[in-house]
Amino acid sequence: MKKLILAALFLGFTFTGFTQVEEIAKEVLQAYKDRDTEALKKHASGFFKYAISESYFSDKEIQEDLKFVDSWDGKIKEIRF
Repeated sequence: MKKLILAALFLGFTFTGFTQVEEIAKEVLQAYKDRDTEALKKHASGFFKYAISESYFSDKEIQEDLKFVDSWDGKIKEIRF
């Protein structure tokens, strides 16, 4: 789960305003839940864009994190950065 949170932080939090950050966080978490690589790339920056391939979700470490995302209720309770 820590890796997933760190990845979300690296995926483009270069803007201001909590509401905007919250929306981006929801989009990123929903992309993980839906296994949508294109949505992840939308918010990725730098070399992270190139690390997200069609086989991204088949990685064992990512699959561990997906267990937590699959149980996500769609609400953001807190954002720390």
